[in-house]
Amino acid sequence: MKCAGCQGTGMKVSIRHLGPSMIQQMQHPCNECKGTGETINDKDRCPQCKGEKVVQEKKVLEVHVEKGMQNSQKITFPGEADEAVRLRTLVKLTLDFKNYIEFIMT
Repeated sequence: MKCAGCQGTGMKVSIRHLGPSMIQQMQHPCNECKGTGETINDKDRCPQCKGEKVVQEKKVLEVHVEKGMQNSQKITFPGEADEAVRLRTLVKLTLDFKNYIEFIMT
């Protein structure tokens, strides 16, 4: 449903009078719809996301570091990040190898 505060544009225009025959016009994101241009009625909101269209969850991702992988090599997990509506996102993991010394006691 279109936002009533901005008429679906996602932006509000405010006009400020600076002096005689001088005005300043400023444009800023709508506070009611957070710049999206649409709102969801309270009765239609999902109880889990409360109309935000994104649900927070903690997830453990398993990473397999294979033999021969290089320092600073990236491993991606498509579709696993904070996804905004209509955007494709992914999690990027960058490998950072540390040198270590192995001690063997005999």
